[in-house]
Amino acid sequence: MRLFRPAWDSKNEKRAVKAVNKLKDETKLVHVAKEARCLQARLAAIGNKKLTDPNVLADIAKNDEDSTVSTAAFIKLISKNLIAATANYDENSDVRLKAVGSLDDQDLLVSVAKKARYSDARIAAVKKLTDPKLLVDVAKNAGYGDVRMIATNRVVDSDFDIEEDLLIDLIQICSNE
Repeated sequence: MRLFRPAWDSKNEKRAVKAVNKLKDETKLVHVAKEARCLQARLAAIGNKKLTDPNVLADIAKNDEDSTVSTAAFIKLISKNLIAATANYDENSDVRLKAVGSLDDQDLLVSVAKKARYSDARIAAVKKLTDPKLLVDVAKNAGYGDVRMIATNRVVDSDFDIEEDLLIDLIQICSNE
């Protein structure tokens, strides 16, 4: 029996949810989503914008014993993929750009940057990427020259602390263009 529990594991629903809403670390949010005693705290963790790992959401959706929690994880997982699909394929430019604007999952943004049917969505997705490794991946592997160039320029013009092997990859990309 534990003498002290974290606030997110309180039996008091309001206190637990308030504590969850202050969390910024995805690892802690995953722990709360899977382990908290309070159902509302678990739901708040799943609903938190910082909990983005699709593998974690899929695991909770598949394995959680509480149907409310598993359904919430499933809906969040499906919602993100539906938004990415909208960014990839919708014929309306405004809708595509709103979809890209609402994405924060870096892996989904990479997918949109590489595969979207329309250039406005691809370019908007590249501009939202913040991980230099992912930008180099897009610069190397995107099927569209404009996207590769923008990704390359974002890395070169940024203050990213770039590892030597990424820099070599980037130089090779530039020499091949």
